[in-house]
Amino acid sequence: MAGGGGKKLVVEVFNARNLMPKDGQGTASAYVVVDFDGQRRRMKTKNRDLHPQWEEKLEFFIPDPDAIESETLELNVYNDKKNARRNTFLGKVKISGSSFAKLGDELLIYYPLEKRSVFSQVKGEIGIKVFYVDDDPPAQSVDVDVTPPAAEEKKTEEKVEDEIKTEEPKTENKPKLQEEKAEPNIVKQQVTQNLQVTPLSAKKLQPEHAGVSYDLVDRIPYLFIRILKAKQEFKEEDIGLLHRSVFAKIIIGSYCVRTRTAMLNSDWDQAFAFHKESLNSFIAEISVNEEKDGGDTITESILGAVSFDLSEIPKRLAPDSPLAPQWYTLESSSTESPSPPACMDLMLAIWIGTQADEAFTEAWQSDSGGFLVHARSKAYLSPKLWYLRLTVIQTQDLRLATIPDRKSCATAGNRTELFVKAQLGGQSKMPPPARSSARPRSQFQPSTAALMTAQNPHPAGSTSPATRHDLMPAASMSASASKAGITCSTKPHTPPVTSRAASKQLSKPPVGLLEVGVRGASNLVPMKLAKDGAVASGRTDAYAVLKYGPKWARTRTIVDQFNPCWNEQYTWDVFDPCTVFTVAVFDNSRVPAAAGDGKLLKADSRIGKIRIRLSTLDTNRVYLASYPLTTVTPMGMKKMGELELAVRFTCASWLSLMQSYAAPLLPRMHYVRPLGGAQQDVLRHMAARAVATRLARSEPPLGPEVVHHMLDADAPAWSMRRSRANWFRLAACLSHLAAAGGWVHGLRTWTNPMTTVLAHLLVLGAVTWPEKLVPAALMCLVMAVACGYRKRAGGAGGTDTWQSWVDGVGLDELDEELDGVPTSRPPEVVRARYDRLRALAGRAQGLLGEVAAQGERMEALVTWRDPRATGIFVAACVAAAAVFYAVPFRVTALALGFYYLRHPRFRGDMPAAAFNFYRRLPSMADRVL
Repeated sequence: MAGGGGKKLVVEVFNARNLMPKDGQGTASAYVVVDFDGQRRRMKTKNRDLHPQWEEKLEFFIPDPDAIESETLELNVYNDKKNARRNTFLGKVKISGSSFAKLGDELLIYYPLEKRSVFSQVKGEIGIKVFYVDDDPPAQSVDVDVTPPAAEEKKTEEKVEDEIKTEEPKTENKPKLQEEKAEPNIVKQQVTQNLQVTPLSAKKLQPEHAGVSYDLVDRIPYLFIRILKAKQEFKEEDIGLLHRSVFAKIIIGSYCVRTRTAMLNSDWDQAFAFHKESLNSFIAEISVNEEKDGGDTITESILGAVSFDLSEIPKRLAPDSPLAPQWYTLESSSTESPSPPACMDLMLAIWIGTQADEAFTEAWQSDSGGFLVHARSKAYLSPKLWYLRLTVIQTQDLRLATIPDRKSCATAGNRTELFVKAQLGGQSKMPPPARSSARPRSQFQPSTAALMTAQNPHPAGSTSPATRHDLMPAASMSASASKAGITCSTKPHTPPVTSRAASKQLSKPPVGLLEVGVRGASNLVPMKLAKDGAVASGRTDAYAVLKYGPKWARTRTIVDQFNPCWNEQYTWDVFDPCTVFTVAVFDNSRVPAAAGDGKLLKADSRIGKIRIRLSTLDTNRVYLASYPLTTVTPMGMKKMGELELAVRFTCASWLSLMQSYAAPLLPRMHYVRPLGGAQQDVLRHMAARAVATRLARSEPPLGPEVVHHMLDADAPAWSMRRSRANWFRLAACLSHLAAAGGWVHGLRTWTNPMTTVLAHLLVLGAVTWPEKLVPAALMCLVMAVACGYRKRAGGAGGTDTWQSWVDGVGLDELDEELDGVPTSRPPEVVRARYDRLRALAGRAQGLLGEVAAQGERMEALVTWRDPRATGIFVAACVAAAAVFYAVPFRVTALALGFYYLRHPRFRGDMPAAAFNFYRRLPSMADRVL
């Protein structure tokens, strides 16, 4: 920006509407070039958006303020073609200097885009504010006269971000925080490089009021209209008019919505929220209409209307009290009756608010499907689950329905198999059968336990005493059959698969607070195709689901947008910092498609999922980043878009946070009577099914496909890709041991003589002062770990496609991973996959056999399987005992160390005798068929 005295021209470009598609896919990537008096500024590119929002402020130097009326401001809108030399023209606007306003008198004006030539194809309009100010205007004058309260908070966040981003060079137009929302490329480079995002100071973003502060997201202005009821006074002879069916209608430019139909003087109490930036009119007209049923047709007639100028609507920001509704007298346009109609009043409230308003959640929303229930934002709670352990001890006085004859008893060994079946809701368990005598009165003691998932039993840890219960005869048994008794005991357990926060009876007070702001997504792919199957004309109705502990949250659905902006914020209590927060994006299949779209899907489609571990976050800092949304398809990995999140983990007490690291992960009963791996898998599946059933009955429901995807219910399924990923994870961990072994081998082979000499001195020092060995080793470890602090991975987690091993498998292996159970593939494909799995299992079988053989050789040293080898081992132990007894330990240790580090000139090429002896020890491999 040019400096100097005089005046400055300020140009605020807010947004554009209904641009002409120019990229061949039904969208356009628009940017604006502004020219004034030889000065040129270019704004950011808004990718694939026909209704881009810039909200950028540009400043130009006015060299001659007296001749400003003769100047011209020109704005040209172009479509950004990444790989083309020339960009496509979208329209232009020329503004004469005589129309420039002073500071405080400016207005937001939407100028229609003009053609550059006769052959230009241009449509749409652009919203601009143009005004001029002195070179050094008072700082408060702009904030008070121009900036609304919601924008002041945005500027505060922008200043905070500008102050902490010291690595970025200073430019004339610094990027704002809300501009990063629509242009995620600013942080895309940081995300691709292990998410090296810049943590923002949380102290400068403290909330101004209790509850959800909405300081991690942008506050979006909305026009709220709450219509309560209408009333009209009549004479006694016209009292029948009270039974008329009426409704209220709101018309703002291209928006036309209505309330439900009700009787006159009845309550509607419905709220409407219009995205203020998308309104294309300055007048809001609210009318009351009568609905008449004419049999085949329904007619409507206006009873009265009232209009509001949007520039005069009051503003309200939380936590202000709700705006009180008022009665407005409607103006009637009826000319049918010669007498003047009765006066009609309408009670309503109208204000400008944000998405933090308490009326926003239940209101009709212009950008999320209106009153559609399945598009609302809601919070959910998982049911409190317990594991019920039932131990069957014995039965007494059991009379069988049919007594077997002697021949069958002799054949069966004079014993009969008896079964016990336990059922809790839709779950049933049958322990292994127990054998008992076939006598009429018998008892058996299976002493087995059955585990089932229960909801809200008596508190965990309390065990009911072993009680005897009467067994009633079944319907197929004789009514005269005697009663039998069964003794059992029950004990509930808390589930190990949920967070410690799942049961506050077993948890301490929270150690911190997790705040997550879902700002928006960008560059989403079409999930619903058109009838002709064209991707370019498809649509996406995206919403995000967040889960931490027992609390779930769902954002509202933004209808038909590839760059949805949710700007919703949620909070969770943190009981254990070593836990994972999950967020996923889905396409809503329950939103009615627009005209011309294809069929609705049966289940919500997955777009992408992100996990963030809280222990990797710094406390009291804000992490703002765009995370790639990726999914695995039969054709490989596919990028579905990007999700922008703001995450903050706040901790009030460091002492409580440190103590939580030493607390046990599970309640006491899980260590006293632990569950086996197979039991945990079965119970985890039951718990996921119970949670999916409960959340599917909510309104709006969370489908089973959403719950199972968030809980990773399909993780135990076989996948060649995950198997390879886990193998390379193990190899990466063992690589440190391999590197240490290579370093030691380099010492003993004198690869670096100076290092080997220092190793000799280190061995000499360790033998001379053995009491200093452990403290010195610990201090070296501390120094090595401390030096790695600056190289730690920054950012707040996310998905690593390299570690997921997506690109290292074939298409057939990916198709096998995505195939359900039972398989739907042809028999020859299944046979080929089975043979491949057998080959892989064969290699794993050989590896397990080799590991077992090493342990068996160690065992053979003392079991005398090879008498000569065991005799040699005993003789070697006797000789070693004599040496250690006669020679001081320090001398022996020093001699062994120097012998191990001896020069290669004194070392042979063949393996050592001890290694050859160990390899000749017998194993059990020769006894296996």
